[in-house]
Amino acid sequence: MTLSNFGPAVHEPSFQERLDRLRASYANHDDLVRELESFVRKAPDDQIVRINPIQYAANHGRDEAEVIDLFLHARKAGLLTMEWHYVCRGCGMIIESFHTLNAAGEHSFCKTCLVNRDADLSDFVEIGFTVSKAVRTSRFHDPERLSAKEVVIDYNTAASAMARDGTKARDFYWRHNVFVSYVEPGETGTFQVNLEPGFFALRYGPELIVDPSSDNRVERIDITHRDGRPAEKMQTVAPGSLTYTLTNASPDRIVASAISVTEAERAALSGTTPGFKLGDFLSGSRLLSMQTFLDLFPSETVMSAGGLAVKRVAVLFTDIKGSTALYDRIGDMKAFNLVRQHFGVLRDVIAANRGALVKTIGDAVMASFHDPLNAIGAALDMLAQIRRFNDSAGEELIMLKIGAHVGRCLAVTLNERLDYFGQTVNLAARVQGLAAENEIYLSDEMYCLPGAAVLLAAMQCDAQTVHVKGIEREIVVHALRARP
Repeated sequence: MTLSNFGPAVHEPSFQERLDRLRASYANHDDLVRELESFVRKAPDDQIVRINPIQYAANHGRDEAEVIDLFLHARKAGLLTMEWHYVCRGCGMIIESFHTLNAAGEHSFCKTCLVNRDADLSDFVEIGFTVSKAVRTSRFHDPERLSAKEVVIDYNTAASAMARDGTKARDFYWRHNVFVSYVEPGETGTFQVNLEPGFFALRYGPELIVDPSSDNRVERIDITHRDGRPAEKMQTVAPGSLTYTLTNASPDRIVASAISVTEAERAALSGTTPGFKLGDFLSGSRLLSMQTFLDLFPSETVMSAGGLAVKRVAVLFTDIKGSTALYDRIGDMKAFNLVRQHFGVLRDVIAANRGALVKTIGDAVMASFHDPLNAIGAALDMLAQIRRFNDSAGEELIMLKIGAHVGRCLAVTLNERLDYFGQTVNLAARVQGLAAENEIYLSDEMYCLPGAAVLLAAMQCDAQTVHVKGIEREIVVHALRARP
């Protein structure tokens, strides 16, 4: 039954079936599921597509990590779909969108700015969720049904994009819009505008600095748009009336639009960084360091040959000190079972500290963390949990060595699973190799993070300057051990 007479078009049989799946897979979270059910039923049409889970959490007073877990389980249950949005740093528009990580590439092309953009999972890849069409239909599921203004501002502008003046990009575009209209293939649109002192930009055409002191009077701009057309050069022009024509020589419908910023507003923005940034959002890099994502969607991997850039991720390695002697002392089978148990303990600690277990290598573990402070918290918890593990066994069976570093790397696929590659990973492994039993070694970049000192206040610390294999420069590391 469709409740179209009483509100949004919810398709009850499909909705109930997927809600039951969600309740089964996400047990003991009934309040979160009920809240999501109410949202799906009652939210306006435009709010059930490209949902920002961080904003949803804020609106409902919920923990971000809980909401992301909820949304991932809802995606698995078929209640929501998920998209990787590539956002242009020049205009704040979503320029490409993929339903799975497998389809994501290293680069994308902005048809507004007419430039190629490198993918950046940390800063300009936003994860959005949409209520499945099988659950509830919305005209925003089909952008072709929307007005040109709705497409450009409400649908294609990233929900979390922020303008240079500190306002949301969508609000910025609504406030500064001069005109916006579809131009069909083979058609020409004609628009009359009045150029006033300040800044004027055409979606297909040049950016104009409108300066009363300029003697460059431009009364007409004629643009023929073809795919692959280069961007126009910025011009300085005098104020006055302007006729703008846009001929669409491409095979697809395009949008003609323009924005205008007054001279006073332009002057106020003069000290700010050009372009747009993303505010509170779920980044691709954060998602890759969430255990729930790796567990629920193990087949989603990076197919791009060059990997995908991650601006910052904390990488943590552990290893067991004296594992060979352990195998000799208690036998292969007992030692193997012991190592498996220790993997389970470490995995729980990593997940509890909002990280992801990337892989195990022999007796070692590699984990990633979006927030490097969580990596430090995990390292401390690992020592504490392994100490309890040993106490319950009545002897020191496992002696853990831990190391961590933070920096830039590439998300890649190795052995058919998500992994990380680059100097950050190499350095994290080398730092871990310096540690003795029951020690944590942190790179200087980790140790000097704001907030790290508070977490490490109870630890004894010794700084060292060392050479490690594969790194030409000397590095500073910090050896941490529980105080006697």
